[in-house]
Amino acid sequence: MELIFEPGQIPFSTEEISDVTFHSFTLGGEAEGVASVFAIPELNRFLALRLKSIWWMIPAYGETAGEIPTQTQLLLGRLSDRRYLLLMPLVDRDLRATLQGNPETGKAELFFEGTLKENPQMEGTLLAAAEGDNPFELVHRVVKTVRERFDTFALREEKTMPDFLHFFGWCTWDAFYNTVSEQKIEEGLSSFRKGGITPGFMILDDGWQVTSQNKECRLVSFDAVAEKFPNGIGGTVKLAKEKYGIRYFGVWHTLAGYWWGIIPSPLLPFKIIENSRLVGTNPDGTSRHDHYWMVHPDDIQKFYDAYHEKLKAQGVDLLKVDNQGALGAHFCLGKLGRGTTVGAYLTALQNSSTTRFGNALIHCMSNGSDIFFHMKHSNLWRNSDDYFPKRGLSAQHHHLHTNAKNAYLASTFCWPDYDMFQSYNLGAGFHAASRALSGGPVYVCDVPGKQNFEVIRRFCDQNGALLRPDRPALPSEDCLLVDVQHDHLPLKLTNRSGECGLLGVFNCCDTEPDRFHAFYSPSDIHDLKGRTFAAYSFLSKTAKPMQREESASVELGSEECDILTFAPLKNGVAAIGALDKYLPPAIFEKVVHSRNKLTCNVKTGGKIGFYSEQPPKKVLVNGEPVEYSGNGALITVEFDSTTPATLELVF
Repeated sequence: MELIFEPGQIPFSTEEISDVTFHSFTLGGEAEGVASVFAIPELNRFLALRLKSIWWMIPAYGETAGEIPTQTQLLLGRLSDRRYLLLMPLVDRDLRATLQGNPETGKAELFFEGTLKENPQMEGTLLAAAEGDNPFELVHRVVKTVRERFDTFALREEKTMPDFLHFFGWCTWDAFYNTVSEQKIEEGLSSFRKGGITPGFMILDDGWQVTSQNKECRLVSFDAVAEKFPNGIGGTVKLAKEKYGIRYFGVWHTLAGYWWGIIPSPLLPFKIIENSRLVGTNPDGTSRHDHYWMVHPDDIQKFYDAYHEKLKAQGVDLLKVDNQGALGAHFCLGKLGRGTTVGAYLTALQNSSTTRFGNALIHCMSNGSDIFFHMKHSNLWRNSDDYFPKRGLSAQHHHLHTNAKNAYLASTFCWPDYDMFQSYNLGAGFHAASRALSGGPVYVCDVPGKQNFEVIRRFCDQNGALLRPDRPALPSEDCLLVDVQHDHLPLKLTNRSGECGLLGVFNCCDTEPDRFHAFYSPSDIHDLKGRTFAAYSFLSKTAKPMQREESASVELGSEECDILTFAPLKNGVAAIGALDKYLPPAIFEKVVHSRNKLTCNVKTGGKIGFYSEQPPKKVLVNGEPVEYSGNGALITVEFDSTTPATLELVF
């Protein structure tokens, strides 16, 4: 299926690479505008991933090209022959493209922005298009081909995963907001210790820096507020690590230093560029502006090197860098080229953080394509707007829905971070289950003394290590193009752990009735191998055999979810895993089936479950016989061990 471009548009050319068609346009130096108008004649349903603000991306849906929302950064369309069309607007130097629909003409428009008015004529490759039967293969093929053409970013699998993702964590933001202090951090860590939990990492969020005290807050120095942190950041880091066992201590700052930039002085001796934007009119009729003082791109490497060297010297291991979308949209608006400025900042940030912190960097407020098109070394970004614990159930549904759909694109660039959550607050159960499945970091922002330790313990093995899946979670194909908040259908998140499939089934629906039966199948997991499985329900704690194409259902209320484990059933037996954990099979290092024996290497002890058509003659742990319990075909072996062990079922 070919896109039908209107004649008389801006001149363009096409090139095909690996079954991906690239469209290049010659522009006349305009600051922004429509590069092309085209029809998509066979389109009957689409998922659009669009920027709802300069920082955050959300899913949207429709049936015709005219319904495509503004600032669409990826369009996945289903065609009349059931094949998929994927359109990806591109970032080429100072040009950034997005898609939008024209409801009057019913056609799609390719919109561009980012050039300076004084720029001469520019040529840019602004659109990639491809078709395919498999939407997951399709997006990976397109992004991989775009990477090969531009070489400004790297794919997730080409970059190392941050090591702190192997541990459970805590962030100070929703616990204390801007009132954070060393004393409050110790209260929080002490509270976790009383509950028997040691976070592997923590993040000191906004509220620690010395900034100007006015509306347009700017960074004054690299130091912490002395009244809050009398021993400096170094003293707080030492306390967290030596007294409370924190492995990775992270700190927050924005891409520009603070929300409106920096105040240059002998403490921050960097070249700056001033800018402003009109935001309204004052009561007296005068214009009201926001004013930005950003480090000039010529000095940004020096800025990050100096900042991060000081943090590293104080024992910091991890960075969360916020407000990234404001750089291209506001800070350099009209004064510097958008793409080249963002590229300079992102390159400098990654150079500095990689040198000092490895890959321990979280990009935040960063869902714009000009950010992810420059993620050459970093491998983690915040995948949605904030978790808002004070908002109602619909906001919690929206948060999970957004993360699931955004991951379709984001997972090709990096590990998606679903954000922190509170283990005791509204929707805690499905927030926790989705974080476990996500593949991204698992961390809470609990207020000291309010933790639900039962929820937290479901993430980790007996040694305190996080039980992780094999890849980022992806929505099942049958819900990719579905608005699960309004269409009265479940959200299904898929993942893998070794040979096992993992399927999260969530009720994110805001419409009545608030309960429904959610249907699921092993075939929902697109990359799961095998024909026959034992299906274990985390919600009901029951197991049953299922064929690959077989369907079953679970009834879910508006705050409910289930995680199904599909373990390959061979010779009448299947290894399910730690039954009281969100991801049971992640406890296994290795599973070997033979004719009369099942051998499992486990990371630690626990409540390990199996599905067996007949009871085993004996069960061995490290060669020694142990007792087991049975409930029909579901049998359980329970033992304690903080070291790896070998578990054998002999038949």
